[in-house]
Amino acid sequence: MDLGCGPGFCTFALSHLVGSNGHIFAVDSSDKFASLLQEKIKVNNTQNISFHKNNANNLSLEDSSADAVFARWLFCFLENPSQVLAEIKRVLKPKGRLIIIDYFNYRAANIFPNNDALSELFKAYLQIVTAHKRKLQYRRNTSRIDCRKRFRDRIANANLPHRPPEYENLEMG
Repeated sequence: MDLGCGPGFCTFALSHLVGSNGHIFAVDSSDKFASLLQEKIKVNNTQNISFHKNNANNLSLEDSSADAVFARWLFCFLENPSQVLAEIKRVLKPKGRLIIIDYFNYRAANIFPNNDALSELFKAYLQIVTAHKRKLQYRRNTSRIDCRKRFRDRIANANLPHRPPEYENLEMG
């Protein structure tokens, strides 16, 4: 399961990883991301991904239905992470795995491989957030949307290598 899959940045890599004998439940609550991901699934004729429009704290999946749950950049945005963890426990099979990739202390993050453009972009992001006196690990909807818009604007003006075309007009939810 790709929980909080957004527009599917990791979903297709996970799909490739599990292969034709596996299946990815892509779960997100955003209508914008749902339509974008469903279009990508259709265009790529991907057979082992199904999209489920759900909130992370109330999944429509059966008990013990997932071998693993992958959550990238989800927990730092949640109002009630404990409730989501309980829901993950419910849908995970016995001995299932939970993989979390999240940022709680952005100042401890590193850019790898080293890239001057990405390093400058990351510095700019930290300046924006620091200037607005937001605690990075406890952002809420208003500051998150504001920071995302400013971050997206910086990305649009950065000279970054290998920027996929589907990122060009992506609206952050």
